[in-house]
Amino acid sequence: MQPSALQVQLGQPQKIEKVSPPGADGFAERHSYDGMTLEYDLWSNGKLVLGAAVLAKSESAAVANEKVMAELTKKAAAQAELAKKTHPTTIPR
Repeated sequence: MQPSALQVQLGQPQKIEKVSPPGADGFAERHSYDGMTLEYDLWSNGKLVLGAAVLAKSESAAVANEKVMAELTKKAAAQAELAKKTHPTTIPR
């Protein structure tokens, strides 16, 4: 894939790093996103194509996950308290 096609899905990278001189395997550019780095190779026609994707722990995702888990825990505790206060309207058989 070319960088423009990936940017349609992922948005603009946080950082673009050009590799100079390009590596023997064609490695020429690195685009950094939160939790992922995309490495591009330069083909003989002069176009960049995706050569590798390196995944790493996303700091913002970890923070967002902690926030969601805290909200779910709080909501579960509120539901448990509500369940203690309610009584069935009929006697179960």
